[in-house]
Amino acid sequence: MKKATIILSVYILSLIGCQEESFDRNQRMGNYYVSVETFEKQTRTALSDDRSIVWSAEDHIAIFEGNKKGQAYKILDSYIGKNYGEFTPVQDVTIDGPESHIDGVIAVYPLSSDLSISSSDSGYEISGISFPSNQKYTVNSFTDHTFPMAALDIDETDNLSFKNIGGLLKLRLKGNNSVSRITLTGNSNELLSGQAIISLDVNGIPYVKMSANADQAVTIECDPAVQLNNEEATNFYISIPPTDFKAGFTVTITDIKGVNTIKTTSKRNKTERSKILSMPEVTIGDSVENPDNPGNPGMPVNPDEVDYIDEYGINHGPGIRLGATVWAPVNCGYHNNDFKFGKLYQWGRKYGQGYSGSLYDSQGSLVGTYSDASLPELGECGVPASIANNEENANIFYIGANDSFSDWISSRDDRLWNSNTETNPCKTANDPCPPNWRIPTLSEFESLTSNVSQWTEQSGQMGLLFSSSNTQSDLVSHLFLPAAGGRGYDGENCYGRLYSGSYWNSHAELNYLFFNKWGENIMSARRAYGNSVRCVLDGRGLMSGVSINLDKTNLHLEVGSTYPLSVTILPSGVANYSAEWWSDDPSIATVDENGQVTAVSEGKTTITVMVGALSATCSIIVKNLKDYFDEYGVNHGTGTEIDGIVWAPVNCGYHKDDFLYGKLYQWGRKYGQGYSGIFINLDYSNGTYSDASVPFIIRGPVSLDTGQSKSNENRFYKDSSNPSDWVSPHKGDLWNSGNYDDPVKGEYDPCPYGWRVPTNDELKGVSINYSSKSINNGVIGYWLSGSQPYSIYATQVFFPAGGGRHNDGSTYQRGELGEYWSSNCNDNSHYSYSLTLHSDSNVVNGSPRAYGFSVRCVQE
Repeated sequence: MKKATIILSVYILSLIGCQEESFDRNQRMGNYYVSVETFEKQTRTALSDDRSIVWSAEDHIAIFEGNKKGQAYKILDSYIGKNYGEFTPVQDVTIDGPESHIDGVIAVYPLSSDLSISSSDSGYEISGISFPSNQKYTVNSFTDHTFPMAALDIDETDNLSFKNIGGLLKLRLKGNNSVSRITLTGNSNELLSGQAIISLDVNGIPYVKMSANADQAVTIECDPAVQLNNEEATNFYISIPPTDFKAGFTVTITDIKGVNTIKTTSKRNKTERSKILSMPEVTIGDSVENPDNPGNPGMPVNPDEVDYIDEYGINHGPGIRLGATVWAPVNCGYHNNDFKFGKLYQWGRKYGQGYSGSLYDSQGSLVGTYSDASLPELGECGVPASIANNEENANIFYIGANDSFSDWISSRDDRLWNSNTETNPCKTANDPCPPNWRIPTLSEFESLTSNVSQWTEQSGQMGLLFSSSNTQSDLVSHLFLPAAGGRGYDGENCYGRLYSGSYWNSHAELNYLFFNKWGENIMSARRAYGNSVRCVLDGRGLMSGVSINLDKTNLHLEVGSTYPLSVTILPSGVANYSAEWWSDDPSIATVDENGQVTAVSEGKTTITVMVGALSATCSIIVKNLKDYFDEYGVNHGTGTEIDGIVWAPVNCGYHKDDFLYGKLYQWGRKYGQGYSGIFINLDYSNGTYSDASVPFIIRGPVSLDTGQSKSNENRFYKDSSNPSDWVSPHKGDLWNSGNYDDPVKGEYDPCPYGWRVPTNDELKGVSINYSSKSINNGVIGYWLSGSQPYSIYATQVFFPAGGGRHNDGSTYQRGELGEYWSSNCNDNSHYSYSLTLHSDSNVVNGSPRAYGFSVRCVQE
């Protein structure tokens, strides 16, 4: 680009019809501005009341030009809430992808590190853009980063005209209850979310092609739940790619009780680029408040006390908890007289059928046949789900296709039993389980098989007994799954009653639990097979709108110390639930029934709290406080713990006579050097300061072996290149051979044994609160107290203002600035992250590695 900043204007034209609303964004470069539009400050790039688009805080775009990598640009604060914006480059932040080859300029919103540009016969292709499968509800708008756009300027006129890539579906809901979630699916398995390839023609018009692994659903999450009213419809906007819903689409609206309202249209509809498809108003029926817990619709009863009431209205009592999952007490379709093993279900169907086939004894020998009270008729292969899941066809078994997949349905649908994700399942209308219960996920079955299991007989049935033991309370619960056998995809062959069990889960890859007397395994099966179903408690629906959290998600403790974890249930005023606590490894840390954690030995573990069907965790790291022995063998005692991080008592390289402020280190070097230069006194008068020794200034960069040699410890290697570094080639793992979140002390870390250079986040955390410039034992610097507001009573650590050394070898501002390296680096820019302490502020940013900064070690 020809300028350091980019001026972008955003307009939107409103063409509102009966069912369709049109809008367009035009963004041009140039030093001019347009009028301010209404702006919801809580949103990012937002749809305002008159359909205009306004920029929001922290909005970023990517600019690709010529043969360069993409560059990040950020909106200036003065343009937040306006329909135009001045964007300025984010220094040293480039897109991770390959260099582009563009005749002109391409701009993309939102910014993503996955973006890349390539040439095509018709123009350009943009990859790395996605339509999110989970979008957060925003009042009268769409949430940030969900509505992508792109601009092309071939002539480099500095005039960028942004084009919308997708469209919006607008739902208008009325009612008295609260909405917690809305899921949209196409009736012909249209791809609605996930990664997309965007083709830009020479006029900058975008065309969308969804990737093969894109998702067939998109969900709006309402947190907190959105209260509807009967007088005026509430608008919900869903961002989706241009889509032709040839057979219509289905909207599943989940209220705060977990009750689903399903609205389906079979009429062909299209969402087009830069248009809003508006649906007619829909009234959602009221949820029934639980009489056992009036006033708390989000948490009707304790999940461990939710009764399993089957399709016949029979109450089988509460479920069985194994770990975090509550399992139904009987198989789906169970009846004491007619279906003692439950029914057999084809994957994705709402209704099951009876068994008639081989019967085995407890020794595994074939002894005869077994028949349930009723048996199914056979139906032809290839029917729509709407027909197969109609109650009129409940007792029809649809023959599967004679191929490797063997489905009973006319068009494959992976979301018949789960309209959301494996980790966040959403019960569908096709789920055969009773209200408040659903088909288990694959991960729930995998968790089940991690328990102790035993082939056994129970009430005349052979099956597998799973037992779960809580290591801290010694409470044991048992779940019995009968060996109900199964039905082949042809419908005529039933097999294995009292010999084997086959149990479905909701995972689209058709993994199911198979077991017999010799063991159990997760296997794959054809969807037309008839297998058993054992439901699990649908905690998401039961406790929708309710959340729990712990006061700490990460905790560092010294051996022998304790900490009282506290759990909070939101919203306030919900029923008073008991909490169940446990530790993954009590040999590291234990927790009692009140959440009191006791550190036992060094190591890592996780504390979990369960409140009903909800859980929260805290990662625990237990350490023994170590003495800090410096490079001269002097013991400075133990460090100071702030927010779980133990900070060394002195700077790296400190010597009470020779290096009172510690030494200054080039990033990644084992050895530091002394300071000689300007000194700013406590009263801000200037002077000079010299350590006992100062380095020779040598032209760099040099090889790694040269720079790390003990014989060269008192040499500073200057470098005037950009980015400047003392070593060639660049190396980013010299001080941290792990990763950003899980650091591992690097080979050339200058800290003593048992200590390491801190991470960027650790420096950020300790410097949240700090004192004004102070003097401590003759050293000028700053007291840091981490998350605690600074006071003389807060736990604090003193960071000397040691100044720094430029990449040319000159020094600066001892007594005023504290420059501290972290172990983290940016491999793309070859900068490393550092903390700068100043009397007016502190900042963490990227710095050239040839600079000389202080190091304050933390305990490993």
